[in-house]
Amino acid sequence: MSKPRRRILACAGLACIGLGSAGAVLPVLPTTPFLLLAAWCFARSNPELGRRLLSKRIFRPYRPYLDGTRPIPPRVRWLTIALVWVVVGASAWALSSTWLTLVLVAAALTGCIFILRWRRAPG
Repeated sequence: MSKPRRRILACAGLACIGLGSAGAVLPVLPTTPFLLLAAWCFARSNPELGRRLLSKRIFRPYRPYLDGTRPIPPRVRWLTIALVWVVVGASAWALSSTWLTLVLVAAALTGCIFILRWRRAPG
C-alpha cells in the first residue's frame, strides 16, 4: 500500500476514534461502529496503532473475537443484532429528522452485515 494511502487511513482511524468518543456522550451518535472502523483503518495503515487501540480495557473481553482466534457464538451474534434493531427502532421513533433516521438505519445495516459475515480466522 502506498504511503499517502496509509496516512489517509491512519487519519481516518484517528477521526473515527474522535467520533466514537463523542458518541459515548451524545445520544444519537454511535460509538461501536466508529471504533470498529478505526480498528480496520489501523490494521491496514499502522498496525501499532491498531494494537494500542485493541489493548485498551474496553476491548479486552472481545479481543479473541476481533483477532479471529474464537468465533462469535451464534446466540451472541443474534442477540447483538436484535439489540441493535431495538435501539435503532427507538432512536428512529425519537428522531424528527428523516435524513438522520436514514443514516442511523444505514449504519445499523452495515453493522449487522459485518456481524453476520464475521468468521474465525483459518488455522
